[in-house]
Amino acid sequence: MVPGLHHLLKRKRLSKHLEPVPNQKALIRIVDRFAYLSVIVPILTIPQFITIFVHHNATNLSLVTWATYLVSATYWTYYGWLHKEAPIWFPNTLMVLVDLGVVVGIIIYR
Repeated sequence: MVPGLHHLLKRKRLSKHLEPVPNQKALIRIVDRFAYLSVIVPILTIPQFITIFVHHNATNLSLVTWATYLVSATYWTYYGWLHKEAPIWFPNTLMVLVDLGVVVGIIIYR
């Protein structure tokens, strides 16, 4: 967090009756920290992306499934932006990029 802006965030959360950050409960603090690990999912999808474009083969992939993943990631990216929640919008933005690449690869190399 930017030094000097912590008090603004604290006041904003209090005025909206939101839970304090960091939360007083240890379990909630741990879960909050693990939310940032969600960037692992787009990273783990990159090998699928690479396989499609290196081997030029997407015959075993479902366009409907990957298009659904793309729509879902797009929705959650938008939701995260609306609520200004980086743990939601950041990994889903990455997921949109990877899913879009896979969908395009399926269309091209099917």
